[in-house]
Amino acid sequence: MGRDAFRQALADACPPREGAIGYVCTYTPEELILAAGLHPVRLFPPGGPTGPADAYLQSFCCSFARGCLDAALRGRWDGLAGVVFPYTCDSLRAVSELWRCHLPTRHHLFLNLPVRVEGIAALAYAAREFERFRQWLEMVAGATVGTDALHAAVRLVGAVRERLAGSSLLGREFLEVAMGAQVMDRFTAAELLEGLAPKTPPPRPGVGVLLAGGALEDPAILDVFEEAGAGVVGDDLCVGSRYAVLGAAWGDSPPGGPVVALARAYLERVPCPTRHPPERRLQHLLARIAQRQARGVVFLLQKFCDSHAFDLPYLRSELSLRGIPSLLLEVEQGALARGQALTRLEAFLEIIGS
Repeated sequence: MGRDAFRQALADACPPREGAIGYVCTYTPEELILAAGLHPVRLFPPGGPTGPADAYLQSFCCSFARGCLDAALRGRWDGLAGVVFPYTCDSLRAVSELWRCHLPTRHHLFLNLPVRVEGIAALAYAAREFERFRQWLEMVAGATVGTDALHAAVRLVGAVRERLAGSSLLGREFLEVAMGAQVMDRFTAAELLEGLAPKTPPPRPGVGVLLAGGALEDPAILDVFEEAGAGVVGDDLCVGSRYAVLGAAWGDSPPGGPVVALARAYLERVPCPTRHPPERRLQHLLARIAQRQARGVVFLLQKFCDSHAFDLPYLRSELSLRGIPSLLLEVEQGALARGQALTRLEAFLEIIGS
């Protein structure tokens, strides 16, 4: 079974099962969803051209946002009991409102999390939103989210994330497993990941690069790197390692105020480009580069993604000051322009490999 189960879960996208709550961002506290007896399912659009969504969203919205709405309008996720949209960007906020107005999903919530993650005020605000989310989940589930259930959920999600972070998988294999784990039942994911015991990874052919970026629709996008002669030695993608590095929100003893503690854990995680300030993000990226002994960084940018595009000049400038080369490739409709990407990758690898 092993990795095939994760691939199959990802291919099924959202199998209709009772109590599935869809979400689109790693800032969704899936521990609360599990504590309510529900099933968190991250939504990955299938990629490719969009149809119905083009009547509602401008073409300059990123293809990930358009793809999410398009898949929903086509009925791909009709089996969801509910859907939650944490605030990430204006495009996904528009998708949230359009979903609420035009789709039959019974329960819908917009989770208005703070953009600035530092300070007492940010924690107080996030804690109120997490509490509102808990109350919404109790309404959806018809059950109380208790401290013991939340503690058990934190342990389960922590096991999934920690086993992902400790695995020896790299490149497309790691991304398939990480994305599949965010779709399938978390108990199943934890058991299967335990079977993928950490071991010394085999030597990776090619020049080692680290991937960085946001949401991706399809792990097959990494095939072009292998074709170009790159060895993907790690990533800082929100659908990959950035999901895994959060780990468990707390240890064996649940805190007195678990919802507040959970909000604090999410604010203190490695921030993505939709959050400020960016310094911790840079330090994490530098640590990943050193840990994985990467020769360079390839940024995968969803075309028209303002949050990541605004972040890139700062990150690339800081990397350049430290002698770390980087390359920017645009992703559209879940894919790279293969010929152009292959040529640019080969040139980049020749430079950093010499």
